[in-house]
Amino acid sequence: MAVRVGRGKTYFIAYEGRTMVLRRYLRGGMVRHLTKDKFFYRGLAQTRVQREIDLLMYMRAQGLNVPNPIAGWCKQSTFTYRNALLLEAIPHAQDFHHHLCKEPLPEDLWRRTGHMVKKMHDVDIYHHDLNIHNILMDAQQAVWLIDFDRCEHRPQDNEAELWNSMVSPYSSFKSFKRSRICA
Repeated sequence: MAVRVGRGKTYFIAYEGRTMVLRRYLRGGMVRHLTKDKFFYRGLAQTRVQREIDLLMYMRAQGLNVPNPIAGWCKQSTFTYRNALLLEAIPHAQDFHHHLCKEPLPEDLWRRTGHMVKKMHDVDIYHHDLNIHNILMDAQQAVWLIDFDRCEHRPQDNEAELWNSMVSPYSSFKSFKRSRICA
C-alpha cells in the first residue's frame, strides 16, 4: 500500500508477518525541477540514507522512541546517487494530525511529547522538520518521533533549539483548522 506523504510516496510493505515502511529520498526546493531524486555523491558515509540510519541507531541506543532501520539502498552513478530507506513500521501508530482531526489530545500526552522532544535535545539531536505529521502516537499512547532526513547529531544551543522545536509543532497545531484540513 502506498501513501502520499510530503513530496513523495511512502510504501507500507507486509512481509512474513512484519510491516515495513519504504521511503525514497526526493529533492525539494528549486533543485527538484532539475532532478527528482539525484544527489551529489561524496562517499557512502555522507549519503542521506546512511546518515539517517546512523542517527536512528544512535537515538535508539539513547532510549528514544524512533523507528528501527532495517536497510538502506544507495545506487551510485559517476557523480550522483539515488537512495531509499526501509524501516520497521511502528505498529498501530498515527500522526498527531490524524488524532487532532478526531479530538483534542489530552494534556498528559502533550506533556509526554514535550519530554520526548527535550530528551532528543539532551542527546544533541537537531530535528529539521518537527511538526504534527512527524510525531506519532501508538495504540499504547507512546509518543514516537519520525522523519530524520536532513537531521543531525550536533552540539547545539539547547535552550534556543528546544524552544524552536517546541514552537514548530505548536505552530503547526495552531494553524491547524479542523474543519478545513480534516474534511
